[in-house]
Amino acid sequence: MPREVTGCLFCGGDPRAPDHQARCDGRQGVVEAFEFDGRAFEALPLLVSGVTPETWATSEAAAVSVLETKDTQRARVFAAIVRAGRAGRTDAELQAELGLSGNSERPRRRELQMLHCIVEARDAEGQAIRRCTATTRRAVVWIDRRLANAVAS
Repeated sequence: MPREVTGCLFCGGDPRAPDHQARCDGRQGVVEAFEFDGRAFEALPLLVSGVTPETWATSEAAAVSVLETKDTQRARVFAAIVRAGRAGRTDAELQAELGLSGNSERPRRRELQMLHCIVEARDAEGQAIRRCTATTRRAVVWIDRRLANAVAS
């Protein structure tokens, strides 16, 4: 049975309402934290990954459990990528820099990718840039989309 969501701890409104972020600043100033290119991020669906009927309840419970922190985490992930400039950041680098687990950082980074705020870094020939991880695997490097557009122009 999914956990019943009551009112927002900060404004008393429904945290699942499509315009909730536009009305409620929350703990970290959600409205200000999520402006990108002069527009506020549109509300994302509660569950952004593909889930099967067998895993829906678990996925929904996990999504509800992070409702109050995911916006702040997304802002922190985006700020770290912006701070990195053209050097960008891999998932592992973001996790180490921000002290987030992969299970928290990766969904926030994926949301930023879905919102077209970040893209894979590419070299002058258009090849994706990868960096070695601690386990010597090649990891995607993410950069602010505005930097990629500046390089392409």
